Amino acid sequence: NADRTPDTSFDNGSAALAPLGGGASANALAIAPDGTIVVAGSVPYADVSGSSTRPALARFNASGGLDTSFGSGGAEVIDHGHPYAVATAAAVQSDGKIVLAGNWQDPHYAVTSGWIERLTTAGADDSSFAGGSGVYSYPSQGAGYSSLNALALQGDGRIVAAGIDLAGPSAVFVRLNPDGTPDTTFGSGGASLLSSGTFSATPYGAYGVGIAGGGRIVGAGANLIYGAHNVGLWALTPSGAPDAEGAFASAGTVETQQFAEACGMAVAPDGGL
Repeated sequence: NADRTPDTSFDNGSAALAPLGGGASANALAIAPDGTIVVAGSVPYADVSGSSTRPALARFNASGGLDTSFGSGGAEVIDHGHPYAVATAAAVQSDGKIVLAGNWQDPHYAVTSGWIERLTTAGADDSSFAGGSGVYSYPSQGAGYSSLNALALQGDGRIVAAGIDLAGPSAVFVRLNPDGTPDTTFGSGGASLLSSGTFSATPYGAYGVGIAGGGRIVGAGANLIYGAHNVGLWALTPSGAPDAEGAFASAGTVETQQFAEACGMAVAPDGGL
């Protein structure tokens, strides 16, 4: 409720569950224009390597009950053909189509890549997205690890994702056209990388993204400076260049609280982050 007490009218006394089995994890939530609630994450499954994961999602009615018109009884598990894959972000377009982002490993577990997928309102792959495959893959620019961790939808239908590319290491921002092809007017070939600190084997970068005033793209996550794990904020112009104005004058980056990280971000009505 608005006063922060549990809304006991919501499903079973303020909590709703998806039938995805033991070990399922929810990493992201999005509210559709019709009030339905999309939750995305992962579910374990057994393969030759032992226990791996696949992306999974569920859709609930505004009242908390499962939307049985979606997927299989309200839930859906996605098989990309990768031994390990997880959904880390979700968004719902104005037409009800669902956009997911996350990461997967190749069959040899040697390379991790970020991905963006669009599903129909019923939970099936959208064959009109990313050249018919329904999935766009973002490879690391040189270090073998990338992950797309957050999504934001622009008013013109373009899709913005933010995450990590260990090449650098960097906070990476990707923008796709509404049909799932890279927006080549943004950054370099549809991607823009801003530094997330000194090199480390541990990935650091963006975990949240938003669209701010004037079409600026802003992100939040973790920076690593001289071994200290700090909150990082990034800002880009609508064309994907570092926004070098105000507090972001240092190559579009602001470093704040030490020994901490930002796990998400939203743009307030007054423009605050």
